[in-house]
Amino acid sequence: MAGACLCKARSARARCLASHCRQIGCGRLTPPAAPTQLRSISMAEPASTTLVVIDDDPDILRATARILTQAGYQVVTGASAAEALALTRQHQPALLLLDVMLPDGNGVDVARQIKSEPTLVGVFVILLSGLKTTGEDQAAGLTSGLADGYIARPISKTELLARVDAMLRLRSAQEALRETLARWEKLASQVPGVVYQYRLRPDGSSSFPYASDAMRSIYGVSPEQVRDDASPVLAILHPDDVNSVVASIQASARDLTAWRQEYRVKFANGTVRWLFGDSLPEREADGSTLWHGFITDITERKQMQDQVHHMAFYDTLTALPNRIVLSDRLHQSMATSKRSGCYQALMFLDLDNFKPLNDTYGHSAGDLLLIEVAQRLKRCVREVDTVSRFGGDEFVVLLDNLNGDKTEATAQAARIAEKIRSSLAEPYLLTTNDQSQADAVIEHHCTASIGVAIFIGQEASLDDIIKSVDSAMYQAKDAGRNRVQFYAPPALA
Repeated sequence: MAGACLCKARSARARCLASHCRQIGCGRLTPPAAPTQLRSISMAEPASTTLVVIDDDPDILRATARILTQAGYQVVTGASAAEALALTRQHQPALLLLDVMLPDGNGVDVARQIKSEPTLVGVFVILLSGLKTTGEDQAAGLTSGLADGYIARPISKTELLARVDAMLRLRSAQEALRETLARWEKLASQVPGVVYQYRLRPDGSSSFPYASDAMRSIYGVSPEQVRDDASPVLAILHPDDVNSVVASIQASARDLTAWRQEYRVKFANGTVRWLFGDSLPEREADGSTLWHGFITDITERKQMQDQVHHMAFYDTLTALPNRIVLSDRLHQSMATSKRSGCYQALMFLDLDNFKPLNDTYGHSAGDLLLIEVAQRLKRCVREVDTVSRFGGDEFVVLLDNLNGDKTEATAQAARIAEKIRSSLAEPYLLTTNDQSQADAVIEHHCTASIGVAIFIGQEASLDDIIKSVDSAMYQAKDAGRNRVQFYAPPALA
């Protein structure tokens, strides 16, 4: 024979170890030659290089242990099922070489117990037996997943070391894979949003083959619920966004371009959330498209954007459009007027008797009055009109789309202006909230001086129009306040 072999026949109790054609079984063991080093030094060392060998035949046990020890492994031996469990728990070996037939149990049962213990899941189990490789014990161990390998005797020294080395490499690779998967799972769990794969099949059906657990917080469903069918997710897309989402997915699938979109979902309880999806597609062999990406909840960001937008373009106290919006709408109104041939009107309002309220009751009372003024102004105008807070106690009203006849347009503006003047002249009942004392109701009388200018198209500049209404407003002040004054050019005054 070219190599050493280990042979066991329980019925005859014949034992042999052939090393350079020397047989074992006559009461002496011939040490093998210098060990064959099979493990690659470039391979990362496993977490443990300890091996546990269990065999109830002492000669076979010693011979196997010697071969493995000379190959550089730390070997712990035992002869029973009980020792197999005890030694494995104690040493946490990289491999357990386990005889199938033991005096106090079956090796397959021992493997089953080891695989059931969480602290021992990393131990590789190799079953050893003199039975034929098609035996029931081998089948029971391998097909059930309880054993990671099977060695049938007789086996040469070279093959034994090769099988052990291969198992250690496999174990090392599996540990590396488990660590990588664990890192990815941890990363996926820490990413703000759901990490996912989305598959769109040629027949139009879809699924999420993988989704991190954040699927629950993003869509309100578990990854398992959408693994084979994405319908639960598609069902909660906001009705106003469904078409755009579907169209963007189809375009991404057709062109294999990145899918990036902001969209809303609406839950059964009425809650609406903004989501952002970003993923890259690939074409699969069956024609399906598989996206890899993430989806995150951007509701808070959207709300902040809305707040910033509102603060930039709307008065924080009254929620009325500010000067920026007013200027934009004035430009639009002038352009619209030029096309339609309809007149527009601009009103400038300054409150009368406002300062005494602030001086007597403080700015909080003044703020309450300004809020009420804004509400009254909005009730006096049409939907197409714009009410803006110009600053302090000054307001501007833009009347859009008046009559094409200047006389009639002037009459329309006069009616609305008088309605505003009359409304603002009504008493104000202001409830102040003071933590140091009970709420107080303040009755205050306040009126407005209103200047009005009629314009059409771009026959006058924006600055000229504003100057005109400002001049008319001061004329109303000078004339006794609480009145409406239309601007008249100096040449016609």
